[in-house]
Amino acid sequence: MKNSCKTVQIAKPNRFFFDQDRICLNFDLLDISLYSYLKERNFEGLTTTELRPVIAQLATALSHLRLIDFGLAPEVTLHLPFNNAIDMWSLGITAAELSTGYPLYPGNTDYDVLCFIFETQEQPSDNILDHGLRTGYYFDRDQTNGQQHWTFKSPEDFAEQTGFYAEETRAFRFDNLDVLVHVMKEEIEGTHQGLLVDLIKRMLHFDPDVCIKPLEVLCHRFFCITSSSSADPVTTMDDGPADLEVSTENTEETENIENMLED
Repeated sequence: MKNSCKTVQIAKPNRFFFDQDRICLNFDLLDISLYSYLKERNFEGLTTTELRPVIAQLATALSHLRLIDFGLAPEVTLHLPFNNAIDMWSLGITAAELSTGYPLYPGNTDYDVLCFIFETQEQPSDNILDHGLRTGYYFDRDQTNGQQHWTFKSPEDFAEQTGFYAEETRAFRFDNLDVLVHVMKEEIEGTHQGLLVDLIKRMLHFDPDVCIKPLEVLCHRFFCITSSSSADPVTTMDDGPADLEVSTENTEETENIENMLED
């Protein structure tokens, strides 16, 4: 375990102890968190060069162990059957925030988060939603032309049924994930943001069988490019941000981050 942790740069605990029925792990004092690092930068997103080692190290960690509670996947909210793909969802959410400086889906309630997700990525297929124990709490079961399908409850219907009112908390509202490229920090050389967006989209796939796996992340084209590579085949900065809406209500260089994470 010691050699394995050293190889993949996973911090190992010094000791553990019990606090009533909780197991507590003691670690050496580490450097600042990624959120604190963003805060020090006034929430200016990382460049692709800075972000590449971060994603690589987190993906490597995911290939060796489970990382819990650094981002909530829809499977958890809807009580769907889930596997390690929920951690890949978390990595995609983290990568999006680090690249733009803003949380992708920053809802105050589970309903708000699901609403933001479905506005940007559309909702999961009915055959996925059919297995959710909490699907009926957020969706209505409708019938059209003899076929049943799930419809996400409107903010008004959800508030009437539950007493919880939806609240807009996003700095940016996206019609699709491709628009992320227009919020990322523009880079002078051949842009690689489109490849990053493609990777994020693969991480945020609703179907856990289709979602990219940790070791597949490291083989993605985002990690196989150099500063002299040509512009992205996925999307370029010449494409206008037609699907990007900026919210004025929530709008709140740097040393190499790889050195920070290796300490």
